[in-house]
This record gives sequence, structure tokens and C-alpha cells, in this order.
Amino acid sequence: MDGAQHREAEDHAEAEAQGKTAAGEHSIAELRAMSTADVAQNLRGVSAGMIVDGWIIPEDESITFAKGKQNKVDILVGSNRDEGTFFGGGNVTAEQAKTRAEKTFGSLAPDFLKLWPASTDAEASASGLARSRDEVGWHMRTWAELQTKKGGKAYVYYFTHVPPGSGARGASHTAEISYMYGNPRGAVWTDEDKKLSDIMTSYWANFIATGDPNGKGLPKWDAYNMKTNDGKAMVLGDTVEFGPQIDVPLLAFFDKFYA
Repeated sequence: MDGAQHREAEDHAEAEAQGKTAAGEHSIAELRAMSTADVAQNLRGVSAGMIVDGWIIPEDESITFAKGKQNKVDILVGSNRDEGTFFGGGNVTAEQAKTRAEKTFGSLAPDFLKLWPASTDAEASASGLARSRDEVGWHMRTWAELQTKKGGKAYVYYFTHVPPGSGARGASHTAEISYMYGNPRGAVWTDEDKKLSDIMTSYWANFIATGDPNGKGLPKWDAYNMKTNDGKAMVLGDTVEFGPQIDVPLLAFFDKFYA
């Protein structure tokens, strides 16, 4: 059994074990016989994630993209300025931050702590939020980079607008979705909110129709290009313009770590 097969077997066994535990120690046969409603009710708390089964998903998607085996399609991807408020990147002490850095990044921990310092508890919490923002942004930028290498076009956005009622959460993870669909979801939008949503729905509709978000009357959105605009994106905020997303040195750290 090679490494990929071993990992696949472990994933399969783990998924089955989680399903049995969450459903009250039912057998696999009993779980398979459950209705959709029963599954939805009884499997709460299961750690969801990508299941590499060798059929629908044959391997970790990062491997697929690294090999250039993904489909050649144009993509529109992006992240938000305050991703960390959703993923719990803050509320950490300086000591905890340093310990986590050493555990996660090993020999790269000193480099990490230079970019996301943790000399005080307040600094550690701020850096924790920034790290979440920057790492999610790195993933989106890397997705764009690998897709352009495949021959497709990629358009990257960076959402910075704080929705009404968000408070300290800011422009958190998923905050852009209601603007993308033009749906306030219970919030009372200002004229600025409506304007931003109109722009975003136009971008998305154009991309769906033509593979290019640009259109008449819209700020120009440049396609991703590693040589000319790495670290930049269409900033969707109080001002809509193509500009900085994640600083290149921060992207370079994750390039090195994930390599």
C-alpha cells in the first residue's frame, strides 16, 4: 500500500467511525438505511471535510492542482479583510501564539513571528487575526496562480466593506455573499451598501455570462497575473478599485511553508 492508499484508507475509516459515533453507535448498515432527514438530524457534530475516496475525489485537491490536472476553466475567487473573526484567529496570549507558531511552522517559526509578531498579548491577538486573513488570501491567490498556469483566467477579489450590524466582526468570512446576491438578509442597507451590491452583482453576472466580470460603467478588474499584479485584487469596499490585497512578503512565507 503506497502513501496515497494508506491516507485514503485512514480517511475512510475515520469517516465511518465519526458517523457511527454521531449517530449513536449504529452500524454502518443501519446508517446507510437511514432517510436523509434522519441523517441530517442524527449526524450533527461530525467533523465535515473533503473525503478522498478514489472515485469522486481521487486525491487531495492541492495535489491535483499542483500536477495541473484540474479542469481548465476561468475562475472568480477571493477573500475578506477580517476572515479571522470568523475562524477565531484572535483571543490568544503571547505565549500561546509562540507555542502554536513553533508547533505549526517548526523551523519557520522565527520567520513567522517576524511577520506576525507576538511580543504582547494584544499584539498576539492582532497577529492571529491578521494571519487568518493573510493565509486565506494566500489560498485564493494560489488558486488563481495555478489556474492561470493551466491556461485559464482568474479574477481575484478582496472584500473590505463592513456590513451594518457586524460590529467587531468587520468584513468577516462570508460577509460578501449577501452583496453578491443583492440580498440584505435582514440588515437595513444604506445607499452605500446598495451601490456596492449593484456593482458586485454586475461583476458576477458578467462573469457568469462571459467569463469576464468587466462591463460598461464598472471599475476595471484586471485578471490575475503573477508577474504584474501578484498580491493585488479587486478591492470591494467603501471604494471599489483594483489594488493591494495581501503583501507579497506574507504570500512568500506561505509559499515557502506549503511548498
